[in-house]
Amino acid sequence: RTPMNGIMGFLQLLEISPLSDEQKDYVRMIRNSSDTLLNVINEILDISKIEAGMMKLEHIEFSLTTIIREAIFLYRASAMEKGLDLRLIFHADLPDMVLGDPTKLKQILNNLISNAIKFTDEGGITIEVMTQSEEDNRLMVTFQIKDTGIGMTESDLEKLFIPFSQVDASLTRKYGGTGLGLSICKRIIDLLGGSIEVSSIKNEGSTFTFTLPFFLINRDSPRPRKGWNTQTKGRIIEPSLSSNSAGAVADAQINTTEHMQRAESFRSYTKPSILLAEDNEINKKFFINMLKNMGLTCDVVSSGGEAVSACLARDYNLVFMDCQLPEMDGFEATRQIRLLEGDKKHSIIIAITAFAMSGDEKRCLEAGMDDYLCKPVVLKEAVEIIRKYTGYASALFEPESSEFQKIVRQLILDMDFTQAEAEELVLDFAQHAAEMLNRTRELVLEGKLAEAKHSLHQLKGSAGNIRAKEVADYAKAAEQETDLDVILEYIEKMRLLIRKLNETTN
Repeated sequence: RTPMNGIMGFLQLLEISPLSDEQKDYVRMIRNSSDTLLNVINEILDISKIEAGMMKLEHIEFSLTTIIREAIFLYRASAMEKGLDLRLIFHADLPDMVLGDPTKLKQILNNLISNAIKFTDEGGITIEVMTQSEEDNRLMVTFQIKDTGIGMTESDLEKLFIPFSQVDASLTRKYGGTGLGLSICKRIIDLLGGSIEVSSIKNEGSTFTFTLPFFLINRDSPRPRKGWNTQTKGRIIEPSLSSNSAGAVADAQINTTEHMQRAESFRSYTKPSILLAEDNEINKKFFINMLKNMGLTCDVVSSGGEAVSACLARDYNLVFMDCQLPEMDGFEATRQIRLLEGDKKHSIIIAITAFAMSGDEKRCLEAGMDDYLCKPVVLKEAVEIIRKYTGYASALFEPESSEFQKIVRQLILDMDFTQAEAEELVLDFAQHAAEMLNRTRELVLEGKLAEAKHSLHQLKGSAGNIRAKEVADYAKAAEQETDLDVILEYIEKMRLLIRKLNETTN
């Protein structure tokens, strides 16, 4: 994986350099091939760990519904690009907080949802989650992923979970893949004490159903309201969160780690001082050049001990800490830095980790790190991390910024939301604002001015909370207006803005 991290890192820097159209095409093809190769490496490492008995299982507390949402959000853009519906249904008896292995659950969901989207060209994918049985504190939860894709024959199904096998060689050429993904899913499900089955009809679709055991933490834990089943093209929206979704997500964010609550008081919005703790020469050069493109520089150390010493000698706004450093690893180095800092200061420490495979996310946060970047580092994510924790704005990706992206970025800066959380809120707002504006317009045309102004007042508040300033300003102006024609003009302006948000694909 280490040489692949270097290849993919420098490809990203090459992409943003001056290139001819032909060169851009070459870089894009190399990027696609590199993504595919990295996926092959990850799958081979996983199957090797399982066969060697080295696959470690976690048994920790986590939010079941949050993990499911996070897994699905990764594929919203892919579904939207293909024009597919992506539905999420939680049954009313499903608890939220459970004990189990969130990393493995997300890996299973990622693989099955990715496959469903890959082999579906029309229609959509439905993910349904329900409680199968509940006895004492042991819970069996069933996950069903149903698509309207190409489907399979009975003979195809017999090959489905055999490593390195695919149902049709022509599908491998068309869709790609190693034939390992489903085999890994089944083996992980078996390790967790669950089961998986498949039903399929050729040219009509497939349904993958797997069941996993979890343990209840609190039998009185809040459970989803029955009927969470709302769809738009490629988007997942849960109506039960819409009335106070910002508060709900904010609460979840605050509870992530105690030190995250302290970070805000130490935030700097000037040009940040940065320390990179990394022992790989290729990764060092990538980071140095990435920061150079942003107009920034950094100090560099090669071990955990050197990182501790550097933080003692100088106050850094940001420390990018590789987790696997020699002598003293990044986790221990972070613990040492936090111990030495006490309450006097708080250096923002960003882990650089391959946790997506090893499950190190929890270790990062417990060690005192504020956030993390996954290897291979995605340039846009690194830029956003720097913006999020320092307020330093780079023009690196500004030409691509849409109104949707600007609102998302502002939410991340103001509220410390993750990218997925901010996107969810903006998409949720855009959907409901469109419905509200249509209704408000009808009220105005019917002469029900008081009801229309009440609706505008609500829209003004929600737009302000979501950082959609232009919509909030128009709603405020319309609320104060008495001329019906002028109010309708404001409503049309807002409908145009909301339409643009709803049409956004990034």
